[in-house]
Amino acid sequence: MTTEITWNTTDLSPESIDRILGVGTVANTRAMGTANAARHCECRAAGWWDANEREYYAAWRSLARIV
Repeated sequence: MTTEITWNTTDLSPESIDRILGVGTVANTRAMGTANAARHCECRAAGWWDANEREYYAAWRSLARIV
């Protein structure tokens, strides 16, 4: 049985992102500056996509949207 996904890949709340990635990771990413942080998030998301880890992929994509 598969779990139905009720969220898309860019709409996680900041609280959910912090829970999945960790507050320190999010803070360090934001400290990179907007353009660098967005590129970093997209690269990290691609890695989790390749690893078939949907929660981490969604967290990095969502963080890229809000940095």
